[in-house]
Amino acid sequence: MREVDLKKIREYVMLCKSDQPVPRKEAAARELWTLALNNDYKVAIVSAGAIPALVLLCRQPPSGKCAEYGARALWNLAINAENKVAIAEAGAVRPLVTLMTNGSVHCREAAAGAIRNLAVNEKNQEEIVAEGGVRPLVELCSAGDVAGAEVAARALWNLAYNSKKNQSKLVEAGAIGVLVTMSKDGGSDACREAAAGALRNLSYENDDARLDMVKNGAIPVLAEICVEGTEMSRIHAAALLKNLNSQPDCLRAVAAEFQLPDDSSKAAVDAAVESLL
Repeated sequence: MREVDLKKIREYVMLCKSDQPVPRKEAAARELWTLALNNDYKVAIVSAGAIPALVLLCRQPPSGKCAEYGARALWNLAINAENKVAIAEAGAVRPLVTLMTNGSVHCREAAAGAIRNLAVNEKNQEEIVAEGGVRPLVELCSAGDVAGAEVAARALWNLAYNSKKNQSKLVEAGAIGVLVTMSKDGGSDACREAAAGALRNLSYENDDARLDMVKNGAIPVLAEICVEGTEMSRIHAAALLKNLNSQPDCLRAVAAEFQLPDDSSKAAVDAAVESLL
């Protein structure tokens, strides 16, 4: 990396922390967001002390570009495992949740993207849930634009991974009905795929979530995805149907969808699901 690049990065970080006019801070934050797409620059940006500066920007008025660009830069930096920890320790979660709740459309998407990447870390998951991050993510799935809905569903997908406590919080927030609708009517293939993936994680070893999915009409939607969805959506839908088959009432409901006898075994219903792929 050229010395001039390192010098510019340090200048951008200093601007983000400064009392300079808002347009200059916005421009600096935008540059850091763009540079943070590059893995080599990620290291230099973090070394220059960018994380606290970007968190500070996220506390700016939620309708402005400073907060959006700060969140987008954190979104890119949070791909790295060590950065996930550092960003959370710098106090990012609370302002990001606030942006998801009160921000502009673009701010909400950017904050959800940062939360999505932070939520891969188990300790971060706990903080995101404790700070009230679940409900705004669910709301963004149904009320946001296509890009915001997709990234919010992927954040829920990560939060639901291997955590019954988080799964219960998602169920309480009404995530299942929203995700079922999104799986069917999402504005893009990526949206529908993200929703199906989130439902798949929600269904893992959680009978309450499985029953709620049946109640919310998931089975015919999933059967249709197995036939007409993208390759990844079909994989998620088939795995989810098999997860549902682990609960007796759900097994009977899936069997009925496939016009199988009420007393069909899980193996038989699983085979019917596989036949759609």
